[in-house]
Amino acid sequence: MTRSILVTRRLTTGIALQALGISAALLMGCSTAGAPLSAARPSPLVAPEESDSVQPGMETEQGEIDPPIDYTPDQFWAMMTSQPDFTPTTANLREAFQAADLIILGQAVDVVEADGFGGPGEPTMWYADAVIDVTEVLKGKPSLDESGLLHIPFAIGMTLDDAYPNKVLKDFQRSMAKEPALLLLTSWETYLDAAGADPPNWMGLDRSDRYRTIGPEGAMRVTAAGVQPPLAEGWAQELAVTSLSELKRQIAEQSPTP
Repeated sequence: MTRSILVTRRLTTGIALQALGISAALLMGCSTAGAPLSAARPSPLVAPEESDSVQPGMETEQGEIDPPIDYTPDQFWAMMTSQPDFTPTTANLREAFQAADLIILGQAVDVVEADGFGGPGEPTMWYADAVIDVTEVLKGKPSLDESGLLHIPFAIGMTLDDAYPNKVLKDFQRSMAKEPALLLLTSWETYLDAAGADPPNWMGLDRSDRYRTIGPEGAMRVTAAGVQPPLAEGWAQELAVTSLSELKRQIAEQSPTP
């Protein structure tokens, strides 16, 4: 899948969400500082269930099947970053350090089914959680689940009924990046506070134990050859093949001197 297709899919999802009574941009984690999060009426979280409607990967009456998608490691991380147009949210490493609540080295160990938002007669936006095994903390203190793992929710698709997009979930599970990544994260609680948003409690968004990347520059693969910059253009491209030890040194230099 090319970068242009990735961008188109995420932008299309964001546009479609305007049909909901909640801010599409905020739900997807886009940079919308100052924009209020509102809801026309409380819509409970929708419990995933099976449906007779056609989902990707299911055979239609015409015998057509949406084939499995194998994402590259770069695409895997890019699909859970925060800016659908791949525009970096920071101008340099110092700004990125300041924007992040948490900087970690981590390995994706699972992608699991998460909640959906919507109500009767409305489209439902579905989420998955990328489950991360934190191997090293470079800034902050992570909030982990009972198994000691960190969660990054990200939107994976929208349906017109209550059927969870299982085919899309399986695509992500099959494509899970095998290499670790340097992740620059902020909690959803911090993000919503900065955006001036006050989501109702029933949405379950305002949490300090669920994270999002600071932007497309917030997820960088770490390989034997060094750090691989994300798909986004910008300052992070300058880190191409920088050794992990060198990047960790640069990150440490951003910390205030006691």
